[in-house]
Amino acid sequence: MNAPVLWIVIPAFVSVFLLLIKEKKARSIIYIAFSAAFVILTFLVKINLLREDNSLSIELSSTLNILGRSFILREEDKFLIQLIYLINAVWGVAILVFNKKSLIIPFGF
Repeated sequence: MNAPVLWIVIPAFVSVFLLLIKEKKARSIIYIAFSAAFVILTFLVKINLLREDNSLSIELSSTLNILGRSFILREEDKFLIQLIYLINAVWGVAILVFNKKSLIIPFGF
């Protein structure tokens, strides 16, 4: 597995799945759970770093090639990934607390 699959392709599939869910509370909870999981994964996953003996980290490759184009996520990009998914999680909590129906939930990923 590589980093772009984890933080680009999987969220795209989750967003399609969320579009199919009609109940807004379940949609919000799933959205918050996946957003929080992606934030936690950014702390656990190392992108193209040398393996350390004492760590419990997972190492991923940084490049995904599709139709001659390369999607590259580096270790330096993890802060922005954390920020994006943290904002998604906070937005999902706000929508759940204020009991609003919003299409930002499936399109947030």
